[in-house]
Amino acid sequence: MTSIRNTIFEDEVLPVIPELRQLALKYTHSEPEAEDLVQDSIIKAYDHFDSYQEGTNCKAWLFRILTNTFINRYRRKKREKDCIAHISQFVDKYELNLSPSSDIELADSYQNHIYAFSDEMLHAFESMPDNFRSIIILADVQEFSYKEISNLLQIPLGTVMSRLCRARQQLKNSFMNTIACRAPKLSCPQT
Repeated sequence: MTSIRNTIFEDEVLPVIPELRQLALKYTHSEPEAEDLVQDSIIKAYDHFDSYQEGTNCKAWLFRILTNTFINRYRRKKREKDCIAHISQFVDKYELNLSPSSDIELADSYQNHIYAFSDEMLHAFESMPDNFRSIIILADVQEFSYKEISNLLQIPLGTVMSRLCRARQQLKNSFMNTIACRAPKLSCPQT
């Protein structure tokens, strides 16, 4: 990057860093993790500063980078834990008796199905549009209020509510279709 672009980067980005820290802290609820998130986001912004158009809203551009970085980080850290938790809740909710009592072979089969379902859940989540994924993370994982999401994403409150409803419905339908397709392949013990 040229020295002129470096100067522009410093002029545009440095004043926004305190606000990035506040947003990162709200996302992570941890000072060290927030600092890491801000640092990673600034590095990404620097690496891709050529795509930034001078005179546009740098703050919004940086917030988007930080939000996407957080979502990607979250996805990597929580992938298996969250997917297995969702599947366990589904199994409990629909009273599917997939958990074998003492047969080790069935226990291994059960574990393989859980991992297969977690991959399918992740695939369903990743296949959703970015605006659906981000709103689910903000609302259901980070537990932001609709108003906070509206302010963060700079969209109307009604859009937040309708987008979240459609995103949840899409994720549910995708997962239910996966369950329906895979159900005949399950070897569930008879009760």
